[in-house]
Amino acid sequence: MSTKVEINTIPQTLLNSPLMTFFSLLAAVVIGSSLLEFNELLFPPKVSSISFWALIPVYVVALDAWFGVVAWTRNVSYTDKPILRTMTMLLVLAWINLLALMYFASRAHISPLSYLWGLVVLFVLLRFVLGPVRIKLMTSPVPEPNTIHNVCTTLSIATATGYSIWLFAYPPVPDVMNWVFVMIAFSILIGFRLWMKVAHIWRPEEKK
Repeated sequence: MSTKVEINTIPQTLLNSPLMTFFSLLAAVVIGSSLLEFNELLFPPKVSSISFWALIPVYVVALDAWFGVVAWTRNVSYTDKPILRTMTMLLVLAWINLLALMYFASRAHISPLSYLWGLVVLFVLLRFVLGPVRIKLMTSPVPEPNTIHNVCTTLSIATATGYSIWLFAYPPVPDVMNWVFVMIAFSILIGFRLWMKVAHIWRPEEKK
């Protein structure tokens, strides 16, 4: 009498690993709790509020980034390596930063200062911390988004610095200029995600 043992030869990917399960739960908590917290701004939309226009691009980036993470981890094989744990922790850190951005955006009607500097923190994290680690995990050559990150990081620093100088050297900042600075941040965030998609960063197979 023999016992046949079936062995699953399909390699496990990072997408269905315990690490991504943890990250998925965090992402769901961030999106769900923030929607409950900011529902008065979003449902129905208060289009005349500067906080609404600060908040919307953060949600767009968060949701689009989530789909990007899912697509990327589907093609990364999973083994219990320190670099994968590090990558997951960095993704968690990025999502905590997005949650902070959502909070700062909801208070943009008071002052967009924290919102603008939160944007700087996000791009610095993507450019100098999370991006290099993700590149090390790729098994095939991919275009590095350094140009995209450099441009967006530079623009966000210039915007936050310009607003800070105006706020502390020539207070108060007129309401119309608060709108202008928030719209610049809006353009940086949306432009960043669109540029990443057009360039097919991390998913070169889409060009085929």
